[in-house]
This record gives sequence, structure tokens and C-alpha cells, in this order.
Amino acid sequence: MRLELTGFAPDLDPSIPGVLTDCDNIVPTTRGLAAGASLVASGYPALASAPTSAFVAELLDGSKRTLAATSTAIYEATSGTWTDRSRVGGYTGTNRTRFCVFGN
Repeated sequence: MRLELTGFAPDLDPSIPGVLTDCDNIVPTTRGLAAGASLVASGYPALASAPTSAFVAELLDGSKRTLAATSTAIYEATSGTWTDRSRVGGYTGTNRTRFCVFGN
């Protein structure tokens, strides 16, 4: 028997058919719910220091770029190694780096 999911509604009674009140690794999409990404070993070496954030950007041609930031540098994952893409002089601070994509 298939049960149509109503969706994630943590405030509703969990005995209501189709209502998810607690879930892990589920991502809402325009077409319903999908499984979230799982952790996998990247095969890349450790960064020079602890990362403050990371980001995977999908470009207009469908290719992807993986970036990671530490408190002093921004790195890109290329060919099995981390390539420093920082500006001259690096960065300072301990706050999380925020990434966004604009075109390519």
C-alpha cells in the first residue's frame, strides 16, 4: 500500500496519515520531497587549517566547483588537491565565509 505524503508538519499529530513530524536527510523540492546528499570521502587532503565554510557551485554549463574557506584563505578543489584562490594578502577573521553564484 502506498501512502501519499502530505509533507513535513512537526506541529501536527503524528498519527495523521501522510504527515512527517520528524525526519532526517529529506529536502523539499518543487516536485515533492527528495533524499538529501550523503557524506562521502572526497579523497582530498586536509586543509592547512580548520575550514569555516564550504560551498559547491553549479555553473551555467552544468559543471561544478567546490570551494572551502579557512579564516585566512579560500581554496578550490582541483585535480585531487586544494588550490589557493585567495586574494593577495589573504583574509582575517573567524566568521563564517558566505558564498554566492552570479553567472559563472
